[in-house]
Amino acid sequence: MCNYEKRTVSLGFTDEEYELPLHMCYIYQDDDERMETLGKFIKSGLEVGEKVFYFVDTISIESMKDKLIELGLSNADFVKGNITLSGSEE
Repeated sequence: MCNYEKRTVSLGFTDEEYELPLHMCYIYQDDDERMETLGKFIKSGLEVGEKVFYFVDTISIESMKDKLIELGLSNADFVKGNITLSGSEE
């Protein structure tokens, strides 16, 4: 029998911890809610040392980076490679 440690993860937009593996779908009301939730989700991953890859499809990479920084993410996380943004054209 295989023994492994059960891991949980915070999604950032709720206080509840979820057991891994996990697949989550979040339905939002408008773009402001989507961005706020996305910012919290990314922050929760960074807090536990995870790298973040986000594929931008409707706005430019620079615009998305600016929006995430407005939401409280650090430019240093982009510089260090903790957050990577890729466009749909790449």
